[in-house]
Amino acid sequence: MMAIARRIVHAFRRLRSVAYYKLSQMTGHLPPVRAITWEITDACNSRCRLCNIWKHGKSPDVLTLEEIKKVFSDPLFRNLERVLITGGEAVLREDMLDILIFIHEKLPKVKRPTLSTNALAPDRVLSVVKGALEAGMDIDLGISLDGVGEHHDMVRGVPGNFQKVDYLLDNLLALKKDYGERLTFTVGQTLHPMTLPYVDETMEYARKKGVHHFLQLYDEAPYYHNEGGTRLSPEDTDRLMAAVRKDRPSFHNEMLLRILRDKIIRFDCFTMRTFFILRCNGDVMPCLRLCDRRIGNVRTESPSAIWHGKAAAAVREEIRNCRGCGNTWATDWSCEANYLPFADMLKAAEEKQRLLK
Repeated sequence: MMAIARRIVHAFRRLRSVAYYKLSQMTGHLPPVRAITWEITDACNSRCRLCNIWKHGKSPDVLTLEEIKKVFSDPLFRNLERVLITGGEAVLREDMLDILIFIHEKLPKVKRPTLSTNALAPDRVLSVVKGALEAGMDIDLGISLDGVGEHHDMVRGVPGNFQKVDYLLDNLLALKKDYGERLTFTVGQTLHPMTLPYVDETMEYARKKGVHHFLQLYDEAPYYHNEGGTRLSPEDTDRLMAAVRKDRPSFHNEMLLRILRDKIIRFDCFTMRTFFILRCNGDVMPCLRLCDRRIGNVRTESPSAIWHGKAAAAVREEIRNCRGCGNTWATDWSCEANYLPFADMLKAAEEKQRLLK
């Protein structure tokens, strides 16, 4: 029965996405904002070799809790369903739990916010998660893991990081016994030639732990301050594709295979239509690659005014000519907004899943 219910929900969402898409085409009206990626802080306690956010210091003027409450009271967020909270390292904010509880109370359509963490402050993560669960929230956690033992520590640049990931997972698994599906979590591995030798061991570690393993393609973008660092050879690409094929079939992995094969993928991107990024200082921007396009700041202008302003309209025109990308949430959320350009990848994933049963 649960499988049938999930298929009905997925079918409804696909029909809804097409309806909104067609309506916006005919009328020129924007569909509702349904998702945001929220950089809640740019402070970071990691030293990742694949990202340089930590080299650029901490912003002195992050949005306060009172400012956050004012921002999310704007009608723009009335239909918000997904909130991906990231950084930096999100739990370095002392008021992280207060922010989550506010989201729970103010944005009832956000059924399960996602919190990303590097696990370098595991007790802090556990305190936030326990507090959220006790407040009646469901919560999803994404935990970075690029190898086992010293391999992960090498990629992430902090000795002892893997031990903290392991400790965090053990405690989350214990919590899950009490809270069941109200608590979900995933270990996410960045797929890059540097991490490729450790994919098998990471998958096996996750399998033994009973934790879902998730591959995400390394992304070079101004947001990460890491542009121009990696050039994949044909041999690298073949090896990366082989690693993806080892993972469980999914729409996401079909996307990774297509991106690796074609180098880049163009699709009808819905950034600045159904989703966007909110920076920790209040800046609104479209996506990781266009993070230098400052649309406005929610401190000085209401989110609705920014959304319907001239700067936002100009960026939407620019996005229509974007060369494409492979960012996880950009592809997933664009698929949710209009699944038709992704139909072949959805079909391929469903067929592979069927063959495994």
